Amino acid sequence: MPSIKLLQYNMDAMQRGIDYLRTAAKDADVFLLQRVPMEAKKEIENVLDCRLFLLESTPGVGNLCVAMGKNHIGHPFSKIKSVILPSYEKVIEIGKNNKSQGCTALRAQLDNVNIITFLPCYPQDNNDNNSILINDLDRRSDIEFLLNLYKDRPTIIAGDFHTISGSPQDETTKYLLDKYGFKSHLDEYDTWYVPDHIPSNLDKLVSNIDVDISDVVVYNENINNSMQGHLAITYRLEYNIEED
Repeated sequence: MPSIKLLQYNMDAMQRGIDYLRTAAKDADVFLLQRVPMEAKKEIENVLDCRLFLLESTPGVGNLCVAMGKNHIGHPFSKIKSVILPSYEKVIEIGKNNKSQGCTALRAQLDNVNIITFLPCYPQDNNDNNSILINDLDRRSDIEFLLNLYKDRPTIIAGDFHTISGSPQDETTKYLLDKYGFKSHLDEYDTWYVPDHIPSNLDKLVSNIDVDISDVVVYNENINNSMQGHLAITYRLEYNIEED
């Protein structure tokens, strides 16, 4: 089984800083990132020591991207492809005022397996004047679109699914994963931190092939406890490829 060490991290515009990224990225082979500021591309590439492929999360109106990169060990990424999700028009409409939104995914192939970094849209806060524009149905539609698109091809997806464990939204997400033959692997690891709240899980790794996950680390030490946001997570990922 091919084996890679993977860093998965919603960078929240790199609010935790470059040194936090440097610590989390140490010895990782593959990097699946969200909310990466495009103006920091070269700085991040220097830390990761690899080329970073970027796709705007809110195309044309924001500076944050989904991104992926791979070190020089083993096979390189191939067949890089951008995917536009169904929420695109709504996200673009409000993107100038809400750059943290998302409506894109970026796919590469590695050992004939699709590797995807993913940021769907998420419902607006009820106090937001734009709350009527994006609701949970839009989030579910983005997720279902991607799962349906790759359901018949060996695929691994990493991203922020915007659901907290045990919530009605999480139950809907589980239903969609089961419907399209995907399994979620990191649900017990808390990568979403809010001051004075219990940490929770928003960042998922899902696949429709057999995988083994080990050596999981959530980078929750020496962080700014007053800052709300995502935490980086690394893990060893082994995946099974059935030969024809």
